[in-house]
Amino acid sequence: GEGEKVELAVMMIDVAALVAATEAHGDRRAAQLAVALLDITITEACTDDDTVVKHIGDAVLCSSATATAAFAWLQRITAHLDRHLDLPAIRAGVHAGPVIGHRGDVFGGTVNIAARLCASAPPDTLAVTSKLARDATRRFQRISVAPTELKHIADPVELHLFNLPHQTTGSWSVDPVCRMRVDLTRAQHVLSGEVDLAFCSEACMRQFVEGQHR
Repeated sequence: GEGEKVELAVMMIDVAALVAATEAHGDRRAAQLAVALLDITITEACTDDDTVVKHIGDAVLCSSATATAAFAWLQRITAHLDRHLDLPAIRAGVHAGPVIGHRGDVFGGTVNIAARLCASAPPDTLAVTSKLARDATRRFQRISVAPTELKHIADPVELHLFNLPHQTTGSWSVDPVCRMRVDLTRAQHVLSGEVDLAFCSEACMRQFVEGQHR
């Protein structure tokens, strides 16, 4: 009921480098990327318990009945993103615990922690605390764990970071200008050197070259 406290898994997902994408491609393209993430998240919601709570700028706040369901949903979203070369990396934070539901929204410390975990995650990464680390290891590969202080969260947490795997045969790189994901097997704009750099567009490659010569 309205205002009741319930146990849920809360997931925050956002475009990992929307500021960089906005600077490189403009406001309209950045808005398209944010809407694309929302549409994909809605499409991959497979049960009545997978709920898109709201869209906040480039972020999507979701809830699931369990952390296992939330992680499965995140895997489907990641796989969907892999089918589109023109979408950027995402990052996610998941936490589980009591929330207060009101007019379709959710409130409480669980929501705050999920949001802060997402903000702490690098691109293509899931962040959880020790509470959900064991569940996460069943679906994702852990890359690090360290004590961390989350902004506006009183107590330090053990921050566990997991790779969001790409289900593709291509080799992936990240555009160093806009942080868009680039499939190296299809990249048309590449600068060869000690480390090859792939770009999503000629505009990003030109911006990078100009920046190197300033």
